[in-house]
Amino acid sequence: MLKALILLILWAMISASATQAGSLDFVVENEVYSKNVETVDPGGLTRNLDGHTPTGNVLMTYFHYQINRRSSIDVGALLNMPFGQDDQIFKAEPIISFTYYLRPSWWYTFGTIDRKHPVLDAFVDDIRAYDDRVEQGFQLQANNKLIRQDLWLDWRINETPDRRENFTAGNYTQIKYKGFMIDGQILWFHFGGQRNLPGDSNRGVSNNYSRAVGGGYTYRPETASFIDYLGFSGHYLSVINEPGKLDKLNGDIDAEENGIIGKVFGSVFDTYFHILYWDGGSREFISPRGDPLYQVDHFAEIMIEKTWELSDSAAIKANFQMQFLENDNFYEN
Repeated sequence: MLKALILLILWAMISASATQAGSLDFVVENEVYSKNVETVDPGGLTRNLDGHTPTGNVLMTYFHYQINRRSSIDVGALLNMPFGQDDQIFKAEPIISFTYYLRPSWWYTFGTIDRKHPVLDAFVDDIRAYDDRVEQGFQLQANNKLIRQDLWLDWRINETPDRRENFTAGNYTQIKYKGFMIDGQILWFHFGGQRNLPGDSNRGVSNNYSRAVGGGYTYRPETASFIDYLGFSGHYLSVINEPGKLDKLNGDIDAEENGIIGKVFGSVFDTYFHILYWDGGSREFISPRGDPLYQVDHFAEIMIEKTWELSDSAAIKANFQMQFLENDNFYEN
């Protein structure tokens, strides 16, 4: 895939040089983060819910070459530097991507893709943002007044005779009109491949399908007000887990489970908040990259988030989340 991407970029650069000169910029993005997670596990969940505090710095530097009005290239690196790691870089990953705009609100990306997919936390836990910063693959995105689209393939591990391939494919489509919206989302988590077909107890092919459909409404006052917007949404979720032999040896099981999320949200004085309620989960609600909290039968959550814009290129964001599980709590800030 990397060779094909390099050839595509070279072709784009040659084509662009024949038409018009491009522009080159050097971009530096830096994020210092700290997230305190305190956990009480009343049900003895099978997944790890121990409290922890990820803290560190993420530096992303890259060259952005605007070939023409429809295409661009980004080449650089991302350095993830958690604090308390003896000043060593924990993870360094290359960034190389080619973006082609079909129109201003629709674009393709090949190579390093945008990993901030607008899917539910039950499918992609926001905690993973601190240790899973780069995704490589293909992506189609759109965002305008009527639709928000994210279709992607994240190729994580190539297959060998003794290592299973690993990729995630997903799609999020939201249709919106005059404050109303409906959306559908599906993620396919795959482990295995033709070299790891069932038959050997140390190998196997497993798949997980995580799906959701929902809708909602957002009200935005037309006149100046301390209320920026208010809204509500609801989603029906389902997961199907089909583990391979190796996964079953590690305790994974065939499962199909579903649940419902209801949420009221809004922004007051530029401060976001939401109140969420989950009902219907169980130990069989298994989404490989999702928040394991959704394995409980039900819980309620409150969240408050505030962003202070220090300048055009700097901001501070703080949030507080708390979940209520019967007589115990799980909270983050």
